Amino acid sequence: TPAPTAAGPAVIAAKDLPGIVVDDSQAKRVGEWKLSQFSGRFIGDGYLHDLDTGKGEKTLTFLFEPPHAGKYEVRLAYSPGTNRTDAAPVTIFSADGEKTLHINQRETPPIDGRFVSLGQYRFEPNGQSFVIVDNEGTKGHVIADAVQFLPIELLDALPAAPKPADVTNKPSPDAAERQRTETEIKRLETELKQLADRGLKRPMFMSVKEEKEIADIAIHIRGSVHNLGDKAPRGFLQVASYGPVKKISPGESGRQELGEWLTSRDNPLTARVFANRAWHWLFGAGLVRTTDNFGNTGEAPSHPELLDQLAARFMQHDWSTKTLVRNITTSRAYRLASVDSPNPQSAIPNSQSLDSENRLLAHANRRRLDAECLLDSLLATSGQLQFEMSGPTIKPGTSADYGYQHTSTRRAVYWPVLRNALPELFEAFDFADPSVTTGRRDISTVAQQALFLMNHPFVMERAKQTAHRLLAEAAPDDTARIVLAYRTLLGHVPTSAERKLAAEFLARSTTDDSSRRAAWTQFVQALCASLEFRYLD
Repeated sequence: TPAPTAAGPAVIAAKDLPGIVVDDSQAKRVGEWKLSQFSGRFIGDGYLHDLDTGKGEKTLTFLFEPPHAGKYEVRLAYSPGTNRTDAAPVTIFSADGEKTLHINQRETPPIDGRFVSLGQYRFEPNGQSFVIVDNEGTKGHVIADAVQFLPIELLDALPAAPKPADVTNKPSPDAAERQRTETEIKRLETELKQLADRGLKRPMFMSVKEEKEIADIAIHIRGSVHNLGDKAPRGFLQVASYGPVKKISPGESGRQELGEWLTSRDNPLTARVFANRAWHWLFGAGLVRTTDNFGNTGEAPSHPELLDQLAARFMQHDWSTKTLVRNITTSRAYRLASVDSPNPQSAIPNSQSLDSENRLLAHANRRRLDAECLLDSLLATSGQLQFEMSGPTIKPGTSADYGYQHTSTRRAVYWPVLRNALPELFEAFDFADPSVTTGRRDISTVAQQALFLMNHPFVMERAKQTAHRLLAEAAPDDTARIVLAYRTLLGHVPTSAERKLAAEFLARSTTDDSSRRAAWTQFVQALCASLEFRYLD
């Protein structure tokens, strides 16, 4: 049902609007979206709606290419109506991170009867700059007409827009809605009482509890609780603080003050330690290689000014891990290959002799994939990797971790880490000990790792599934499948010698379908067991 028509032209071209407007015709679609002109008021040729079907399966991505870095106000255009959803999910991806709002599309957009403001965000060229409209969890039609990106410099010349909080929040429930809510609360309270009467207890969790009497703790001489010395006043590391040292109130535990001190700009450690760990995970070694030790017995940073800059920018961007990782991964140093090729223009033309440990990063360090990446790679090549997010990961009915069998095909980050039942792949490839804090993992090269990739049932099953995928491809011949296998598993095209060797092996072993599948499985497993599969250049 169309909404009342607002003032101004009913149909307007995107080029006639200020700022940069991405029309629905330019949006990347997932799922079936229908073009409509029913409301008679839209931008371009019409607007899209999701047919009120396929909830959770449809998205529209509006890509934005900012001409320069800066802040922009983001606005969504839609056609309102009574059959629309009252909570259309809209996610803005910017240099500030990602933010999801829910738009009530039954209400007329407050800006010219056409747009609703989604807020102001910073965008950078070559950064993540797009808006996604989806229909997950919605009731009613989800509408998208266009997304407008307005440089904040233009806003002074335009009428003031309502704040995002005023237009993206759902309206207050009416009396009927309040009545339904109250009825549901009463029903849940009755159910809870019945469960309590039956003796069913809610799950219990360990938490922090204040002592009845808060006081300083005495020193335990030689670690003995029975040999106490003077009391040690609660406080903070003075050598790791700039400015006045914070005081802890006698009646407070100090946890809040500790949190404030840890994230204070007067504390030189927290941001530097975090930035160093991010660098360590991306490069294989931190700027301070002793990631757990920034004291006198630890190593000095190889690039102290760079570490300072990363820490300062990390704090300036509201301690955003995404921004920090983006700063590092878009650098020239991160994009270097591991091949140390002579470069006459380089500041280190003969880096191997002058910097044998490559501390100055003349080239990338060849690195073995960690356990989680190996797991994900094996699942991804077999086509079994599941990408869903959140949700429970431990099997229902599990009461203890001893003997737990890991059978998940989700990404490794969602696999449960059980102290007494780590996946065997994790144990073979230097996963961190779950019982201790580990800032830098061991990196070993032992025979068990090669044997695992050659003989373990998990690897053999993944190789079998990958081989089935390759054989199911509509390739012209086996040579094309060999090339596809190399590209899928190793990320490059095989050399002529590799192609010839693989073709000869497969030709000798493909007398029937069964032996053909077995040969391809062996071929895939050989690629999985190769050094190229395990190492990152």
